[in-house]
Amino acid sequence: MNIIDYYYNCSPEYINSIDSNLYTQIKSIVGQLPKRKNQIR
Repeated sequence: MNIIDYYYNCSPEYINSIDSNLYTQIKSIVGQLPKRKNQIR
């Protein structure tokens, strides 16, 4: 899963401007979500 797909027109820099660790936290949480067979890479 590409984390960028969750943030239409939002850059990691913009997300981090809201909170300095927000992008990292979201990326970590999304990385822990279960994946379907066709998403495993």
